Amino acid sequence: VLPITSGDTALRGLRLIGSENLHLDQKSMGKRLGLSSIIFVLVALIICWAKLSANGFNILWRYFAWSNQTVSLFALAAIAIYLIEHGKQKFVWMPMIPGAFYAFVTCTYIMNAKIGFHIPWTGAYIIGAVFALVYVYVVIQFGKKRAAKLEKAL
Repeated sequence: VLPITSGDTALRGLRLIGSENLHLDQKSMGKRLGLSSIIFVLVALIICWAKLSANGFNILWRYFAWSNQTVSLFALAAIAIYLIEHGKQKFVWMPMIPGAFYAFVTCTYIMNAKIGFHIPWTGAYIIGAVFALVYVYVVIQFGKKRAAKLEKAL
């Protein structure tokens, strides 16, 4: 069930992002189906490759899992920035702890994995820890910058 619901959400999001960036009206069913059909053809090609390749599904699932965790970094960063921007700094630790953890895990994984950079574990851990610290620093600085901009606008 997880791949189906995640795929549905991802494809719907891709259609909406594509229509917004390309300034395509999506009010009529025909226009939604037109854009969706392009996306469905691409997905069908990927699925065919995954089924025909001996290790295709495993490769596809690994990248999907990694990218799903990476997307969560952006969601948690957006929440933290919102909290900073709206004067709720005392709650910013709530999205920052899982955000820093995901930053560490996803970076460490891609640094060590055979499908990534294949760096030994010690190096991957160090790079992951530095990445997590940079993630926290950048999110906080960006939040402060947006808060100052919002303050000026008021």
